[in-house]
Amino acid sequence: AIAQRYSDDLVALSPWEAAALIYTDSQYLCPTQRSARWLSQVGANAFVYRLEYKPAVFDVSARVVYRRAWCADFSMCDNISRADPGVGHSADVYLLFNHPLMNKTDFAIGHRMIDYWMNFANSGDPSVDSEGPAWPTFMPNNITMSLRRKPVAVSNLRQSYCDFWSGIRSGLPPRVHLSPIII
Repeated sequence: AIAQRYSDDLVALSPWEAAALIYTDSQYLCPTQRSARWLSQVGANAFVYRLEYKPAVFDVSARVVYRRAWCADFSMCDNISRADPGVGHSADVYLLFNHPLMNKTDFAIGHRMIDYWMNFANSGDPSVDSEGPAWPTFMPNNITMSLRRKPVAVSNLRQSYCDFWSGIRSGLPPRVHLSPIII
């Protein structure tokens, strides 16, 4: 089912890039959107983002970590240096803590992220007093803020993929529905 749903990506991307996309959808983006939906259902304002920018310094370290994690014996890693590891988990750490090896663009994006986060911490709304574009709540329109050079609010980001993942069992044992015991 997964290969069928991602068939276009499996053709267009390298195996490593396709695996990263599938993993990101199944473990990060879709569960985050699902959680935001649940929070919204109980009256909370939820704000969702997807980081789509990586600082230059992250790209270098990501390739080293990626290679070390997935290619310990190097037997399955032909041409892995050509694969783009993408914006991986922890890319935001460089931006939020002003890594000294970042370039001017990295710092500008990092400062925008910090502004959004500080505004959220102070007011519950990342857009308040922000120079960036307005960041709407996730619901009612399934809005995810795509944080990139020029942030943009995207409705239903990869929704058909998230719909697919919502129908996939997690690998946990099935719930057992026990009848009450009447004594």
